[in-house]
Amino acid sequence: MGCLSLDNIVIPDSVTTISNNVFCLCMNLKSITIPGNVACMGIWIHPSCHRLREIHCRMEHPGTVNGCDILPGTPTVKSQITVYVPAGSEDEYRRQPSFQGFKAIVAE
Repeated sequence: MGCLSLDNIVIPDSVTTISNNVFCLCMNLKSITIPGNVACMGIWIHPSCHRLREIHCRMEHPGTVNGCDILPGTPTVKSQITVYVPAGSEDEYRRQPSFQGFKAIVAE
């Protein structure tokens, strides 16, 4: 939390849980890659993450898992972020309330 030099992070496949506010105050963060096997995620797109432009979400299905919100955040920050998702899952992501308000949801 609060890593000023962090501009890109690829979360390892071995990670299955991401705690709330883990990227809070990471003001230079531009890109996050989330592995497909994450079962519980509490990433909050904090206003301090104003440089964040890309989230690569490798999960086949979006949603709230185990009671954890997935990618809620500040509307003005979310509107600048493109979310990249597995091909064929774009519509499912777009229907999920936590993924609404992003600049775009794109297959990769």
